[in-house]
Amino acid sequence: MGHFREHEIVQIIDDGTYPYQLPFFTREQKPEQRVYPSCEVVNVSPEGTTQRPDVTEERNRFEIRLYIRYVRDDDTEIDDLDAIEKEIVAKLDAAVLADKTLVLEQKTWSRGPLRNNPFKVHAEQSVLTVLVSEKKSTTGAGTLGGQMTLTLPGPITINLLSRPASIEGIIFDDDREEGNRVLTAKGGTGSLFFEYESTIALDSAVQSLIDAGTDISITLSKNGNDTAYTVLLIKTTKTAPFDSIERSILHCEVVT
Repeated sequence: MGHFREHEIVQIIDDGTYPYQLPFFTREQKPEQRVYPSCEVVNVSPEGTTQRPDVTEERNRFEIRLYIRYVRDDDTEIDDLDAIEKEIVAKLDAAVLADKTLVLEQKTWSRGPLRNNPFKVHAEQSVLTVLVSEKKSTTGAGTLGGQMTLTLPGPITINLLSRPASIEGIIFDDDREEGNRVLTAKGGTGSLFFEYESTIALDSAVQSLIDAGTDISITLSKNGNDTAYTVLLIKTTKTAPFDSIERSILHCEVVT
């Protein structure tokens, strides 16, 4: 996991475009010595893990704390605070906070009157809580579905969301009347299924390959290890849960 330390987060956000000079601290300031305006970065929950026999989840949580003092009219101060918050989130969005399979990256702002304010300063405190959660194979040898890519002619490279159950090996059809088993004419060596995010451009490109009706070469990559297949693309099936993205499942019959 990234397991970012405070100074590494500061390196990501300190070159942003802010409405005024903003000093950054990699520690919590003492209330009586706090600088206004200023920004603190504090790792409040470093390097937590949950390990199962197959998958290990790693979590890291840190806070970015903004402090402003009202020295101008309230609307101007809040407008500038809004701009700072948006710029910090934009810098974090552009950064790579995970080095394995990212399963959750959550950023939540909370804003309110200054807490722990011994001098009763007319000030505002805004806190961004960032939670990064990622998963990896516990043994280090396995591959998560999100770590796979599929390459089709074009080339078309698809980042997979999952790889539904596939059958690889010699496939026979049962002839119930004669009691014989016959090798299937197409797909005699198995069926493959690949799930990915459905987009108009990608679905159109895949459908063109399906309509051509010819055998093609594809490559499945797992953590940099490639496996080549010759397949016939059969169809795509669309799914769209109420609260999630539309997905396509591509069905391929293996030729060789």
